[in-house]
Amino acid sequence: MLDRTDVFTAGEDGVWIYRNPALAATHSGGVLLFCEARRAPEPGVHGDYAPASLVLRRSTDGGDRWGPTQVLATNPRGPAHNPTPVHDPATDAVHFLYGLDYERVFHTRTDDGGATFTDPVDITSVAQAFRPEYDWTAFATGIGHAVVLSTGRIVVPVWMALGTEGAHRPSVVASIYSDDAGRTWQRGELLPQTLRNPSETQAVELSDGRVLFSIRNESPERRRAWAVSPDGATGWSSPQFDPALFEPICCAAILKAQLDGRSAVVYLHPDPPEPVLKPSTADRNHLTLRASFDDCRTWPVARLVDPGIAGYSDLAQAPDGTLLCAYGRDTIDGNPWHKKHVSLARIDPRWLLG
Repeated sequence: MLDRTDVFTAGEDGVWIYRNPALAATHSGGVLLFCEARRAPEPGVHGDYAPASLVLRRSTDGGDRWGPTQVLATNPRGPAHNPTPVHDPATDAVHFLYGLDYERVFHTRTDDGGATFTDPVDITSVAQAFRPEYDWTAFATGIGHAVVLSTGRIVVPVWMALGTEGAHRPSVVASIYSDDAGRTWQRGELLPQTLRNPSETQAVELSDGRVLFSIRNESPERRRAWAVSPDGATGWSSPQFDPALFEPICCAAILKAQLDGRSAVVYLHPDPPEPVLKPSTADRNHLTLRASFDDCRTWPVARLVDPGIAGYSDLAQAPDGTLLCAYGRDTIDGNPWHKKHVSLARIDPRWLLG
């Protein structure tokens, strides 16, 4: 590992905690690190529904130095949540999707590495398009980066919940997508409903052009689930469990990458040596980076990034090949949900390959 920088720290700028990092890296060496800046909730209000802003810090030199915090969206009465950036390699633009109140969805874009953004566009209509089939009460993108396929299609995983077993359960996973660089959005098909409470999902394009979804779930198998589609929107396979990947019931990151000249998929998740299993937050530690060279069938490479408390994470790759790992770490009060820092680890692929 090259180094680690604490980019956001709880208590700064009057923020209670920073949560849910999301990353994008541009061709020019820019790094955009988004996250939620939550204010302390009222008694009895779950932290996911605390008043929050979506914030960004930018580096123009690959993560050495960081600019000031930029506020992209604010909700004074409830959550601004699930930051989901999408880097378009053809144009170097970064699209940014996010939610308000788990009811509305917005899209904006930056063409200058995050210095400025277009006015947000309300795209909630694409979420409403699911209602005839699944009458959700909570809807969210991501979390973490989404993908642009080799065809140019933007694919954004989404999850939605009925809210009859708590605000975010039971739940299902699907995608929304754009074939015109984010100007219009369509809904994809719901994935087969074989998992218990699938939610936060990331996507990766496989070597043959198919799209794999890596799916958080609460199934008793406690293994990461995946499903595959030919186009990121339709024809989803029935979700399967990966026996090699422990499911800590936590967001995890997946990314297509080049590792010392080899095409790979890298995966970042908490992988405790002795899982507690219940409560699930106790298993958010031992952040581990893995690599697959056969489209996620096997994971022969694994390195420990952080042995301590670590939760939600995201991945990007800089133009020089450095792997960028953003994650929440440490705690302000002993509660693994209440992270002290959102940090960026920079990793030389040669270190990962050992």
